[in-house]
Amino acid sequence: MPAREDANAIRTRYPLSFLSLEGEALPVELTRLVWEAADHRTAVRCEITFEAEGHLVEAWIADERFHLFTDLVNAEPSFDLDEPVVIRARLRQSYARRIASSGGDSQTILAALLPGATEHTFLRQSECWLALELMQQIPLPDALASEGVVRHGLQTAWLQSEKAAAQPEDHTGHRKPDDARDETSGVASYSGAQTMLLERLLQQLNLRYEVFASDVVRLDIRTEIGSWRMLIHISESDWCSVYSVFPELVPTSAHAAVAVQLMNLNYDGPGGAFELDAEDGELRFRTSIPGAGSLSAGTLAAVLAEHRRIMERYLPQAGDWSKLS
Repeated sequence: MPAREDANAIRTRYPLSFLSLEGEALPVELTRLVWEAADHRTAVRCEITFEAEGHLVEAWIADERFHLFTDLVNAEPSFDLDEPVVIRARLRQSYARRIASSGGDSQTILAALLPGATEHTFLRQSECWLALELMQQIPLPDALASEGVVRHGLQTAWLQSEKAAAQPEDHTGHRKPDDARDETSGVASYSGAQTMLLERLLQQLNLRYEVFASDVVRLDIRTEIGSWRMLIHISESDWCSVYSVFPELVPTSAHAAVAVQLMNLNYDGPGGAFELDAEDGELRFRTSIPGAGSLSAGTLAAVLAEHRRIMERYLPQAGDWSKLS
């Protein structure tokens, strides 16, 4: 049974299907619907949130469903095909105005999306909706587990245009950028400022990255040897920790032997350490850098190069943990 947050928003968990222009069913689970309209002559907005399986979303991106045109997406998708992806989409303005002009609201939209609807059934067409962002939750190392939920994904030009329109204008009539801060307001947090510095350094190094929170940045590293996930965490104590996570888990039967091998590697290691999660077998290489607030591009490049050297050396041994030496 749908739960209303207020007069214009509904939370639910309801399976339904959109239809592509070719009549293909696109199964999703609707989780949220928001309707905002002063009257049908002014700006009307309807946004929905739904979940779909990763392998389906990958196909929809390839087929450009929900207006996911290649030149309007800010990153290449790298979703886990076996995990759900959360999608936010906005109803095209002309259709939203049509609903508003007939006195419709959030309940009207919901009724039209459900199976067996007889009115406004055009809303079930995938191309009535503009995908704003697609996000998927990713697991974090235990050291970052307390930092909250981290998601990765992509955003579209549809969302960026909304952000630009929502930015307040300054005294010259220009809109302020997203990262603008009033120095007297104290809005920008310490970790947020350090992450902004980290972003600038990554841009100088021409590296693609994603920011998940005010203190966590992710890079997906791909080389000829293999690929892995890298997380960079900025702490309030002015430390920058870099984690390279092996793509395979160490099986429980190999934990003891691998732990001994890692002790030997860490004993001789110059500036980093291997860590093995005894609960799930996740293996990662960590480097911690003091003075995150004064981090330079040269220092960061050296640390990332060392991570690449370490990972490329030991990735070929993944799956044969007895050779990790």
